[in-house]
Amino acid sequence: VATGAGPALQGLPPRVVDLIGRIQPIRGQLAHVDASPPARTIRTAAGYAVPSVDGMVVGASMEPGVRDLTPDPEAAACQVRAVCEA
Repeated sequence: VATGAGPALQGLPPRVVDLIGRIQPIRGQLAHVDASPPARTIRTAAGYAVPSVDGMVVGASMEPGVRDLTPDPEAAACQVRAVCEA
C-alpha cells in the first residue's frame, strides 16, 4: 500500500502497519511559480523546472526520514531560487 511520506492508512492490519513503518520515507516538495514557463523541462544539480499551463513547477527537495506532509514555503522558495539561479 503506497502512502507516500505519510503514515500508514487507517484500518490496515497491524502487520501491514508495521511493514509500512519500516519503510524510510523521502519527503519531496514542489513549488508552482507564476512566471513565464521554460520551453522544455530543465534539469540542474539543484532540481528541475517543468512548464505548466500557467507557469512552471519547480522541484523537488528530498528529505530522507521525514513524514511531515505540511508544505514548507521557506523551503519551496529556497528550491525555486536554487533551480532558477543554476
